[in-house]
Amino acid sequence: MYLNRLEIQGFKSFADRVEVEFGPGITVIVGPNGCGKSNLIEAVQWVLGEQNVRALRGYKMDDVIFSGTTRRRSLGMAEVSITLDNTTGVLPLPYQEVRITRRVYRSGESEYFINKSPCRLRDIQELFSACGIGRAAFFVIPQGKIEEFVFLHPEERRLYLEEAAGVSKYQRRKAEAVKKLEETEKDLVRLRDILEELERQRLPLAEQAKTAELYHQLRHELRSLEVRLLEERYFKVKKRKEFITKTYQETGSSLAQKQQRMAPLEEELKNLRTGLHERGEKISQIERDCEELQKYVQDLSILKVRCEERLASASSRKKELESQILSLAQKDAEGRGELRGLEEELKRRLKQKDDLEQHHDHLEKEKNSWEEKRNRINQDWELANREFLEASHKKASLISRIQEVKNQKEMLRQRQENIEKRGEEEKRRVAELKEQIQERTRRCHSHASSLQKVLQEISLHQSRLQNLRNEKEKLASSIRKVLEKIQGAEMRLGFLKEAEEARDGYEKGVREILRALAEGILSRREILGLVEEIFSIESEYTAALDVALGRAAHYFVCTTPEAAHRGVDYLKSLGAGRASFLPLTALARWAEKEHLPRFKDESKILGRAADLVRCSPEYRNVAEFLLGRTFFARDLKSARHFAESNQYRVRVVTLEGDLIQPGGLITGGKLSPRFSASFHRKQEIARISAQLFKDQQGLELLKKQEECLNSEISHLERKLRELESLRLSREMEKSEEEQQLFFLTQELKQLTEFTQKLFSEGEVRGQLENLDQLVAGLEQELAEILEKERGLERRRGEVEEARLFCEKKLQALEKEITALKVELGSLNQELKHLAQRKCQIQDLLTQQDGLIEKLKGELEKVSQEMQELQNQERETREKLSEIENKRNILEGELSFRKKQFRARKAYLTAKEKRYQKIKQKIGQYQQQLRSMELQLNHLEEQTEQLLTEAREYGVDLREIKNSREMGDQEKNLIKEKIAELKERLESLGEVNFTAPGELRALEERLSFLRQQKKDLEEGKEALHRVIREMDQIVVSRFQKTYREVRENFEEIFSILCEGGRAELLLTDEKNPLEAGLEVVVLPRGKKPRHLSLLSGGEKALAGITFLFALLKTRPSPFYFLDEIEAFLDEANIARFTNFLKKMGESSQLILISHRYQTMQVADTLYGITMEEPGISKIVSVNLTDSKWVRAG
Repeated sequence: MYLNRLEIQGFKSFADRVEVEFGPGITVIVGPNGCGKSNLIEAVQWVLGEQNVRALRGYKMDDVIFSGTTRRRSLGMAEVSITLDNTTGVLPLPYQEVRITRRVYRSGESEYFINKSPCRLRDIQELFSACGIGRAAFFVIPQGKIEEFVFLHPEERRLYLEEAAGVSKYQRRKAEAVKKLEETEKDLVRLRDILEELERQRLPLAEQAKTAELYHQLRHELRSLEVRLLEERYFKVKKRKEFITKTYQETGSSLAQKQQRMAPLEEELKNLRTGLHERGEKISQIERDCEELQKYVQDLSILKVRCEERLASASSRKKELESQILSLAQKDAEGRGELRGLEEELKRRLKQKDDLEQHHDHLEKEKNSWEEKRNRINQDWELANREFLEASHKKASLISRIQEVKNQKEMLRQRQENIEKRGEEEKRRVAELKEQIQERTRRCHSHASSLQKVLQEISLHQSRLQNLRNEKEKLASSIRKVLEKIQGAEMRLGFLKEAEEARDGYEKGVREILRALAEGILSRREILGLVEEIFSIESEYTAALDVALGRAAHYFVCTTPEAAHRGVDYLKSLGAGRASFLPLTALARWAEKEHLPRFKDESKILGRAADLVRCSPEYRNVAEFLLGRTFFARDLKSARHFAESNQYRVRVVTLEGDLIQPGGLITGGKLSPRFSASFHRKQEIARISAQLFKDQQGLELLKKQEECLNSEISHLERKLRELESLRLSREMEKSEEEQQLFFLTQELKQLTEFTQKLFSEGEVRGQLENLDQLVAGLEQELAEILEKERGLERRRGEVEEARLFCEKKLQALEKEITALKVELGSLNQELKHLAQRKCQIQDLLTQQDGLIEKLKGELEKVSQEMQELQNQERETREKLSEIENKRNILEGELSFRKKQFRARKAYLTAKEKRYQKIKQKIGQYQQQLRSMELQLNHLEEQTEQLLTEAREYGVDLREIKNSREMGDQEKNLIKEKIAELKERLESLGEVNFTAPGELRALEERLSFLRQQKKDLEEGKEALHRVIREMDQIVVSRFQKTYREVRENFEEIFSILCEGGRAELLLTDEKNPLEAGLEVVVLPRGKKPRHLSLLSGGEKALAGITFLFALLKTRPSPFYFLDEIEAFLDEANIARFTNFLKKMGESSQLILISHRYQTMQVADTLYGITMEEPGISKIVSVNLTDSKWVRAG
C-alpha cells in the first residue's frame, strides 16, 4: 500500500484546487520558507483524522480554512482527499484504490467520506488503526522534532517509547509534571541567585580584561627582542655546520679511493661464494628430491588403499540412488493423476458457483420488487388504521358523552329529592364552621408572632456569624501571606547557608586552601582566614566595600611569608589553581597613615574605608594595606569632586558601587543586588533569621486569634442550629393551623356556593327535558359512527391480509437467499480448498521432478567417479615402480657432489683472510666520517631547536636572508631590555588571560539565563494547566518495544555514523515504569559521551537515528519527514541519503528539505511557491529531462 494522490482545496494557504501525484520511492518537496510546505503534511494529518488543532498550528478548527488575502476573499469550506493504492489488500476494503475525504465548514460542521460514501471519523480511525498510520503512529515527523528529542530530559524522552508501545502513560506523566513543577520552582529560585552572582562578577572581570590587554602589549615587545637573539644564535650554528660539512666531503673522497681498490677482490670473493653456494644448493636439492621420492612412494601406497575403499563406497551409493529414482517416479505418476482429477472438480465447482450467483441475483431483484409492494401496502394499512382509530376515538367520546348526560339526569332527579331535606342541615353546618374559623384565626396570629421573634434572633446570630467568618477569612489570608513569606525566607536562608558552606563564586585555588584548612592539612595558626571573613561593616556600606575589595576579598591572611609559601607549594603539588596570601609581618609598614588627603564635607565624603571597616586589632594592617587609600562617598558627584581635589591620587567608591580609580578611570552603572562575600551573606543570614523569627512569632499570634475565632464561630453555629430547630417547630405549628383554617374556609365556601346554586323544582324539570333531547341526538350520531367503523374494519382486514402475504413471500425469499449465500460460502471454501490442494500437488510435483533430476545427476557423477577411481588405481601401481628406479640414481649422484664441495670451501677460506686485512684500513676512514656525522647531527638538532623556538613566536628563521652578527654590547642591551620587560610583566601580578573571553561568555550567559528564567516561568504556568489524572503503563509492551527500539537504534546508528556505536539505556532497569531514557553515543575515535555533551551535528544524528528506530519498530507504508537533516554536515548527509535510498526501497518517503544532497536522491521533486501572496502553488520537476511542469 502506498499514497497515490493528494487533493487539496481551501486548506490553509492552498486556496485553489491542487492535486499532487505520489509514486513509490522518494519524493522531495522544496521551496522558500513560509510558502506552505508544512501545510502539505498537515493536510495529510488532518484528512487521516487529526483532531488536535494545535498539532496543525491552529487554535480552532476553522483556522485550517483559507482565511483570505488582500486580493482574495476567505473561503467557507476546506476539503482534503487522499487516494491510497490498496492492490496488496492491506486495508480491509474490497477496492484496489481507497479515497479518503474530509471536509469542514466555517459553521463547524464536518463530513467524512470513504470512496465518496459518507462515514464517521471513527470509521476512518479504525480503518487505519492496524496499518501504521493511525493517530498514535510516527508516519509524520514534523519540523523541530529532532531538536525537541535532543533537548528532552530522560523522563520526557521515554514518552516516545511509550507512544511506540501504545501503552497508557497518563498517571506517570502527571507525577512527572508535579515533580517537574517543584523542580521548576526550585530552579527559578536558584536561577535568580545565580543571576545576582553573575551581575556581581561582571565589574571586576572588566578590570581584569583591561589588565590582560596591557599584558599582551608588553608580551609582544618582549617577543620581538627574544626573536632577535634567536636569529643571532641561528646564524652562528649555521656557519659551524657549513665548515664540518666541507671536511666531511673531503674525507669521504679518500674513503672512496680505498674502496675502489677493494672492488676486484670483493668480486672474486663473491664469485667463489656464489659457486660454493650453488654447489651446496645443488646437494641440498638432490637430498630433498630423495626425501620427496621416498615420501611420494608412501603417499602412492596410501592413495592405492583409499582408491579401493572409495570404489566400494561408490558402488553402494549407485545402487541406493537407482532405488530412490524408481520410488520417486512412482509417486510422480500418482500425483499427476490426482492433479487431473482436481482440475476437473474445480471446473465443475466453478460452473456450479456461476449458476448459484445468477440465481442469487434473480432472487435479489424479486425481493426488491416485493419490498416495494410491501411498502405500498404498509402505507395503505397505515391510512386505513388511522381512519379506523379516529372513528374509534369518536365512538368512545360519544359513548362517554351519552353516559355523562345520563348521569346528569340521575343527579338532577336525586337533587330534586334532597333539596328540601338538606336545606336546614346546611344552615346549621355554616354557623358551626364560622365559629371554628374565628378560633383558628386567633391561634394563627399567636404562632406567627412567636415565629417572628425566632426569625429576628436567627438574623442577629447569622449576621454575627458572617462577620466572624469574614474576619476569619481575612485572618486566614494573613496567615497564608505570612506562611508564604516564611517559606520564601526559609528557602532564601537555606540557599545563603548552602552558598556559605559551598563557597559559591570562589576560584578553584581558594576552595582547595579552604578544604585543606578544614581537613587540617594546612594549619589555621598560620593561615588565619579570608579577608572577607575578618572584615565587617555597616549594611549601608556593603556594596561600596564589595567594589573596593574586588578580588582581594578572597585573599588569605597568614602570619608569615613562609606560611604563604607553604600554601602556594600545596596548590602547585595538586595543580589546583592559584590563591593570594597577605603575610601580617610584611604589612607592618602600612600601620601608619601617611600623606593622606583631608576631607571637610562629612555629609558627602563618608570617610576612609580602612576606618569604617570593623576588624580585630591584629588585622588593622590588612585594612590599611587594602583600603588605606580608598574613601567612601555618598554619590558620584561628590566622589569626582573629591578625586579632582586630590589630583586623582586616591580611590573613591560611592554607596551605589561607582568607582573612581587613581589616574581618573571611572567605573559605574547599575549594580545588581548581590551577597557573594562572606560578610554580605552573614549580614543577610542574620537579617533574614531575625525577620523569620518575628514572622514566626506573628504567625503564632495569628493562629491563636484564628483558634479564638473558630471557637466563637462553633458556639454561634450550635446556637443557630438550636434556633433553626425551634423555627422549624414554630413553622410546622403555624402551618398546621393555617392548613386547618384553609380547609374550614373552603368547606364554608363550598357550602355557601351549594346553597346559592340550589334550583327550584321547575328549573330541575326543564333541565331534565333538555338532557333527554341531547341523549337522543347523541345516540343517532353513535349509530352512524358504528356503521362507518365496521366498513373501515373490513378494509383494514383486507390490507392486513395483503401485507401478511407480502411478508410471507419476503421471508421465503430471504430464507432462500440466505440458503444460497450459505451454499455460495461453502462452495467458495471448497474452491479455496481445491485450489490450495492443487497448488500443493503442483509444488510437490515440481519438488519431486527437481529431486529426480538431482538424483540422476548424482548417479551419473557416481558412475564417472567409479571409472576415474579404477583408472587412478592402475596408474598408481605403475608410478610406484618408476619412482623406485629414480631414487637409486639420485643417491649415487649425491655422494660425488659432496666430495667436490669440500675442496672448493678450503680455497674460499684463504681468500677471505686476505680481504679482512684490507678492510681494517678502510674502517679508520669510516670512523672519522661517523665522528663528523655526530657533530653535524648535534648542530642539526640545535638548528631544529632554534627553529622550533622561533615558530613558537610565529617566525621562520630560514626565510630571513639579511642578518648581521651582533656585538657583545648590543647583545647586553637587548638582554637588559628583556629583563626590564619581564619585570614589568611580573609587576602586573596575577593576570587573568581569559578575562576578555570570560567577560563575553558572562554577558552571553546572563542573556541566556534571563531567557531561561523566562522559559522556566512560562513552563511553570504551562505545567499548572496540563497536570491531570493519568493511567498506568503496561510493562510488558513497553519492555518489548524498548528492546526492539534499542536493537534498531544500535543498528541504524552504526550505518549513519560510520565506525560509531550508540545505545539506549533506562536510568533504572529495576523500575521500568518510572525510569527515564538515556542516549549514550560513541562517535568514531572518541570516548562514550552523553547526548548533552555531543556537538550539534552529532545530536541531530542521534535524534534522527532514534526516530528511524521508532519507525522501524512501528512501520508505516509511507512517511513524511519535515527538514530533519538540517543540522547534518556533508559527510553525514551522504550517509543519511544512502540510508534513505535503502528505506525508500520498502517504504514511500515524502521529504521537505532545503539540502541539495537530499534533492539528488529524489525520484520525484516538487516545488512550492507563492506567485500570488498568500496563495501556495505546486510545480514538479521531471527528473529525466529537467523540465518544470505545473502540478494540480
